[in-house]
Amino acid sequence: MLRTFGWCWRRRMVEISQIILDSMAASVRVLSITLTATSLSLVASLVRSRPT
Repeated sequence: MLRTFGWCWRRRMVEISQIILDSMAASVRVLSITLTATSLSLVASLVRSRPT
């Protein structure tokens, strides 16, 4: 009884850590996309405002 409970608990912890890792990877991806878009818009505005 106790052994199966510990096994289930370990499996649940593995699932939870996998979910946390997935969400962290997704947020990092979103953050990098946002940073890239922001820097691109900054560069575009600088190039546009610079007198030729």
